[in-house]
Amino acid sequence: MANLSASNHVARVLSAANQVAGVDTEARIAASWRRCVVNHNLDPARRGPPQTLTEAEVRHIAEPMEDLIQVAIPELEDLARVLHDTGYCVNLADPNATMLVSRLPGGDYDRMFLEWKIYTGSNFAETFEGTNGLGTALAEQRPIIVHGDEHFREQWHMFTCAVSPLFDHAGRLAGAVNISSCRSDLGRSAHELALAVTTEATRRIEQSFFRRRYRASWIATLPGDGHGMLAYDDDRRVVGACRTARGVFGLTDAMIDDGIDLSHLIQLDDRATRAADDPVTLHRADGTPWGRGR
Repeated sequence: MANLSASNHVARVLSAANQVAGVDTEARIAASWRRCVVNHNLDPARRGPPQTLTEAEVRHIAEPMEDLIQVAIPELEDLARVLHDTGYCVNLADPNATMLVSRLPGGDYDRMFLEWKIYTGSNFAETFEGTNGLGTALAEQRPIIVHGDEHFREQWHMFTCAVSPLFDHAGRLAGAVNISSCRSDLGRSAHELALAVTTEATRRIEQSFFRRRYRASWIATLPGDGHGMLAYDDDRRVVGACRTARGVFGLTDAMIDDGIDLSHLIQLDDRATRAADDPVTLHRADGTPWGRGR
């Protein structure tokens, strides 16, 4: 029966990769399967552990990310505590899908994660492991859940991964926060809730890292979900913008390097100061009200 199941999965992957109609697979998963077959020449039936780096290799990769890792660890530990009773492991990975920080849930779950090498040093790039939460989220730069048999490789079907990409102070892909579960009794709705919690934790990491990077500057937090942030100097020249703010205003590195004036983007209440934490009225560059920011 196991061989039949594996054979069926291989046929399903190849059908989706070849865009055969009638395969019950979400579009993003099917697109990933196609990349795995057409671009990466992967075999869904191949078995074996992920590529795993030595401790020295992990340290070498982690060194340039040390500031981000320091900011991320408190959020990762909080996330691990929140998800502890549901048996998720929590990982921080670099942009190439190598796990650099891991928090296991404890108890019987640890045995499964350790046996399958879902821990620090393991690489889950889509180019090697096929469709999986970590590798595919990084490939697409979008949050994703890869549930059970949505994995490209049949051996990962016992796991579900929910992943949110992480972007640095300049809007560049910096890595991802991954949570993985081996519980068969958890349905997709439970994993969707866990992904929402993970995505919020990831956004807090991004905000904390942005504030740390621009701690000597003034920072405007844009109205809305609070994820948009602009850093500016005493002359109100923009010196930094997060990914959300870059998207809102169409900002590029060149525009920021040229010292674009903040007034070309937004108008701040004159009472706003660097130390103030109270919301202030923000206006768009044309003077129309935008909302309350900080």
